[in-house]
Amino acid sequence: MIRLNEQCSAPAFRMLSIRSVAVCLLLLLVILFYKSEALVKAGAITNGEPSTIAVPADIPPCDYYASPTGSAQGNGTISNPWSLQTALNKTTVIVAEKTLCLRGGIYQGKFQSLLNGGTVRAVTDEYPIINGYLYTTLLENIDSLQTTITVSDASAFVTPWRLGGTSTLIVDGEALYINGISGNTITVNRAAAGSSTGAVPHAAGAVVRIAGSQLTVTGSNTTYRDIEITNSDPLRNWNTDGAEGLRGAGVFNTGNGNKFVNLSVHDNLNGIFSGSSSSNTEIYGCLIYNNGVFDDTDQGKGHGLYLENASGYSRVYDNIVLNNFGLGAQLYGRTAAYPGGDIQGNVFSNSGSPLGYDLRHYNLLVGTETQRISDILIQNNFLFHPHNINGYNVVFGYGAGVDNGHILNNHIVGGENIGLELTGVSNVTVTGNKFFSEGSPGINIQSSELPYTIDNNTYYATSANAYKFGNTTDVLTQKFAQWKASTGFDAASTINANDMPDTAIVRPNSYMSGRANIVVCTSTGSPLINVNLSSAGLMNGQSFTIKNAFNYQGAAVASGVYNSTAPTISLSLNGASTNVATPVGTTFTPSTTLPHFGVFVVVPSSIPGTPTPTFTPTPTFTPTPTFTPTATFTPTATFTPTPTPVSFVNGTVTYGNAVGSPNLRFVSNVLISAAGSPPSSTLSTFPSGTYSLGVGLGSYSVTPSKTGGQNGAINSFDAARISQFVTGIITFTPGQQAAADVSGNGGVNSFDAAQVARYTTSSPPFGATGTWRFSPVNRNYLMSSSNIADENYSAILLGEVSGNWANTVARGVNTSGPERSISITAPYLTTPSGNEIVVPISVERIADKDIISYEFDLRYDPAVIQPLVDAVDVAGTVSRGLHTVFNANEPGILRVAVYGSMPIDGNGILLNLRFTAVGEPGTASPLVWERLTLNEGTPNAATNGQITLSQTRP
Repeated sequence: MIRLNEQCSAPAFRMLSIRSVAVCLLLLLVILFYKSEALVKAGAITNGEPSTIAVPADIPPCDYYASPTGSAQGNGTISNPWSLQTALNKTTVIVAEKTLCLRGGIYQGKFQSLLNGGTVRAVTDEYPIINGYLYTTLLENIDSLQTTITVSDASAFVTPWRLGGTSTLIVDGEALYINGISGNTITVNRAAAGSSTGAVPHAAGAVVRIAGSQLTVTGSNTTYRDIEITNSDPLRNWNTDGAEGLRGAGVFNTGNGNKFVNLSVHDNLNGIFSGSSSSNTEIYGCLIYNNGVFDDTDQGKGHGLYLENASGYSRVYDNIVLNNFGLGAQLYGRTAAYPGGDIQGNVFSNSGSPLGYDLRHYNLLVGTETQRISDILIQNNFLFHPHNINGYNVVFGYGAGVDNGHILNNHIVGGENIGLELTGVSNVTVTGNKFFSEGSPGINIQSSELPYTIDNNTYYATSANAYKFGNTTDVLTQKFAQWKASTGFDAASTINANDMPDTAIVRPNSYMSGRANIVVCTSTGSPLINVNLSSAGLMNGQSFTIKNAFNYQGAAVASGVYNSTAPTISLSLNGASTNVATPVGTTFTPSTTLPHFGVFVVVPSSIPGTPTPTFTPTPTFTPTPTFTPTATFTPTATFTPTPTPVSFVNGTVTYGNAVGSPNLRFVSNVLISAAGSPPSSTLSTFPSGTYSLGVGLGSYSVTPSKTGGQNGAINSFDAARISQFVTGIITFTPGQQAAADVSGNGGVNSFDAAQVARYTTSSPPFGATGTWRFSPVNRNYLMSSSNIADENYSAILLGEVSGNWANTVARGVNTSGPERSISITAPYLTTPSGNEIVVPISVERIADKDIISYEFDLRYDPAVIQPLVDAVDVAGTVSRGLHTVFNANEPGILRVAVYGSMPIDGNGILLNLRFTAVGEPGTASPLVWERLTLNEGTPNAATNGQITLSQTRP
């Protein structure tokens, strides 16, 4: 490092000669030049490096660099950068207040960040892209039994697999779990979790894709910003191309205190997924669009935001979430918690539009299946569906419900269904909101958990007879005056029988001065709207462009130089403003939402007066070998009845194992297929389970079928109940016996219990567990012109014997039952590296609670510890009379199910887990509980633990 000569120090400076002063000034200039990384971005200087452009004050300076052409042997400088994965492993170098800068270009593959502090960002005015589409090809044919495959190039798969990140390959829709890689030979488990098929043969030359998320973040307290994250794989059909494993999330976060800022996240499965072990996550200013896949229904899979949270608030601010296949944002845990959040200033729009159907999905869903949300704020958001499309905007309190909620000052616009539905909320305040629909705006209450405060809202509807207000006894039938009179709500609110006034909202970006989101809503169809940029944070004389958020990588819709004395611009709503990005792998482009609705991003230049930076769109990725699969998407809905049916077969699908209450449940999304001339099909409806199948004349064979929809209802408790039935402790109804026979041998035995337990840990084989069986299997008809009624079917979900399945979520997960008093604790242990470790899991207050099963996922760091072959041991513990099934195939997670016929009768050690310490001395692995249930309830306390490897080896 260069230092000032001692004679240039401040106390001596005034005594120097003119020549010495000149020397000191020269030295100061040299220091400023070499320390310019604190002030400038990378560029060409005299030694051949790129030239510099000043970095805005609110962007942290670069300390280290990664590049698409960097290497593991680099030193992190601009001239010798690291590869991205090498940089994301530098946990002792990139720490708090340090910044890793990514050079522009494509980072191909899957990456995992272990960082615990600092910032990962783009080099200013450069455009780094993480693209998870990475594949090779099979060199030889393989049959359905082979567990060793040879590929043309396995080198790119090694790093994520060894890190405990991505560990699954997809071939023709089958998922293959990686057990080991040696050269180009890979040992695998067949038909792993995420498959669309079973184990099937594959031909030489078949494409072998790497599955999993593009960026998995397991570290904590790190900021990721100004990066594009995508997957350009042209296949995206859930049912044929690899189900959940194929595309992966753009960001999969499991850490604490991470921030995701100004990212562009598109064409993944879920845009940003924050897992159940994460906490205090912040998602700010991100553009999240076109995420999800087809599933050959009008539902689709994959959401813009899928948020769980172990503890602490999540903060979701000023994001733009558009045109995702599933939901816009799902603040929701299937079996995990989402204790609360702060959702402000976001745009959620047009969810479900890439499917090509005349309906839309929820823009915002708030609620978890098993654990109530304690407190949540929904404020200053803008939610939009097209006015002529059937679609909900906000469902608040879904599933287990919400204790306290505030829905304040939001714009809830469009859709021909409900603007806001409240269900399962104990306390909610709904004030200051604007509701607008060309048909009927409104609020629907499906909960009696009052008191609510609903007032000071403004409703707009082009019909003076707007009627979509309702509660549990009078659903959606009340006009506004009736609503106020019958409920006492909205006493000071107003309704207007006209359009909402044209609106332009500007929200400045807190992380980048001059960047801002613009939301435009017009009813007049005007080709122009005036937008005041004075709040955007631009400096006088600073250049800017305005990008269309629906087509961010396309041409700018406007550009200019900011003039603080005339801050208002006229923004065109024609031309480039109406362009919409086509999702990768499809030929269908969602329609524009203009003139009613548009979203734009103000992009500032680096410093005032510099030329507007040239936007670099995502480069087209053409790997070797070139692979061009045929697109599978057909925008016309698959389940379209015969256009001109002569008659109809009508009926209802009910659940055949409805143990307990309610004893009558319906099953939706059952495909009713008619083989005849012409063929026909339809789906049973939600929530009534009814169907109406249009057919022609002549002979028809009608068959019901269903895929998916297990709704988390099958767990180790079902395995335990089967064990109790086999040993004569309990009896089963005929429906339970049919559900228990997952092996298909016509009876129920302990083998069925074992297969159900294996299903809960994703450990094939598990027979027919999780599939649907119908009674009758089919029906035959000789159709005339008369309709046929009451052709009903009974559906049974194999493996689900406790009767907790429901049409939307799994029922019966106790949040107030005896399981709540139980406490489970993982220890803090210190051991030398190289040792085998016995990890005792202790339990309190479990005795005499009739606990016959429990299951959990335990997260750990595979670089520090790894499970032994006999990883689970119940000998000598309070679980000694129970059976165990576990799955340790995925590095970093141990899945365990324990079940039996006799309940646990004492407190103490629940079970022992066995690991080997493989990390370096001084490293540590957390032990983090996920998906922990006892019977079908959750414990009140589950304390995480840690394994630390001591500095001395044995």
